[in-house]
Amino acid sequence: MQFRAGFTALVDILGTVIFSVITVVCFAQIINRYFFGHSFVFAEEMAVQLMIWIAFLGAAKCVSEDSHARLTVVLASLPRRPRAALLVLSDMLCIAFLGIAAWFGFRLVQTTWRSTTIGTGIPEGLVYLAMPVGSVIMIVFYIANSIATIRDAAGAEKQP
Repeated sequence: MQFRAGFTALVDILGTVIFSVITVVCFAQIINRYFFGHSFVFAEEMAVQLMIWIAFLGAAKCVSEDSHARLTVVLASLPRRPRAALLVLSDMLCIAFLGIAAWFGFRLVQTTWRSTTIGTGIPEGLVYLAMPVGSVIMIVFYIANSIATIRDAAGAEKQP
């Protein structure tokens, strides 16, 4: 659990830094445009690129807190062991999907790394890297969720 808390804190810090950069860039763009009559070439593109990263980090944060949408009415009506089995199965299906997303995401990064974006001049692959990195982070959290579910179910059986 200590690893999970530390990893979640890292995702929080990274998301906060990225969101702060978006805020500063957009604020500077507004000031520059309305008071000085000029626009930064990179501002809009950078904000969009960083929002892509925020979306994947936010999804990972939801996985870490186990707050993604699910049919809790069905889960709540099941006994402890079948509920745990269904939760682990759901986590494994998500891990499989995210593994595929990470694989193709890394291939996309490799394909686009040599191209640069127009406004910021950074490799396009750096923008697309959000998908595989976010997917791998979510996989780590799903594995941690599955382990916690299995431990909770096993611990509940040992109690009288």
